[in-house]
Amino acid sequence: MNSSATSVLLWVAVATGICIAWGLVRRAAVAQEFSPEQLGEQLRAGAQVVDVRTPEEFRQGHLPGATNVPLDQLSRLAPKVFPDKTQPLLLYCRSGRRSEMALQELRSLGYSNVWNLGGLTRAQKILKQAGPPPAPATNASPAPPNS
Repeated sequence: MNSSATSVLLWVAVATGICIAWGLVRRAAVAQEFSPEQLGEQLRAGAQVVDVRTPEEFRQGHLPGATNVPLDQLSRLAPKVFPDKTQPLLLYCRSGRRSEMALQELRSLGYSNVWNLGGLTRAQKILKQAGPPPAPATNASPAPPNS
């Protein structure tokens, strides 16, 4: 094999490795897998389902029992809404990206039991398998001013 063919094969191998690694990183960001039993235990232990989407998105539909703490207000509101930093917090958003950012932010604030459920649809499936929903939903973000 000549050197140009070897170079092409080497680049293909490197690119493939990068793609595989990227897929694993993305999956790890959202894919903390729960068994229905584990999630049910978390909910019975006082886990709070947290929607980190905007208040507008929350009003359009959310999981039963979810508390809305928008990502852009999380560092300010979390200590007030979730004073126990060991309480299990089950985060979700639209796709899983904001909930992963929220997970990282909460960990940096000292929260030790934080889980990313991913996007709304995935979180719905996971919670449905776990059993009955938690307490009624709340919106922790301030209400928009009346116009």
